[in-house]
Amino acid sequence: MFQGVLTRWLTRLPVLQPLWHWGQRMPVCNCLVVAPEEYEIKDEEIEEVDMITVCQIDKEDWRQPIIDYLDHQKLPNDPRHRTEICRRASRLILFKGTLYRRSFDKLWSRCLEDQEAAKTIEEFHSRICGAHQSGPKLHDRIKRMGYY
Repeated sequence: MFQGVLTRWLTRLPVLQPLWHWGQRMPVCNCLVVAPEEYEIKDEEIEEVDMITVCQIDKEDWRQPIIDYLDHQKLPNDPRHRTEICRRASRLILFKGTLYRRSFDKLWSRCLEDQEAAKTIEEFHSRICGAHQSGPKLHDRIKRMGYY
């Protein structure tokens, strides 16, 4: 029937055979099986457009709600976010427009935005700031340098 196809018997057939029999006994709910509708797309329906679309997503800085709370006592309306901001702000201070976080050993680390953090990790991970570091060691080294 299939020319040029090499078939082999499974060497683990005694192990797999009970699983196959178990699968055959599993009930199948026929009401959940939906046959796909046959629909052909005609060439007239396809419209080719030579255009590149670029969408820039404005992602809010994670520090901004905390800065608003520490500077102006402004909290969001959502109670879950409100409690999260109050909890996180208890270990943070705003000094001359820069957000700092107090660690357990009473040291202050500067909080970085996402782009600054990516640049810092890249510099520490490359050979600019020493040898190539693993993840946990890189994390500890960045914290020791005073960044959060």
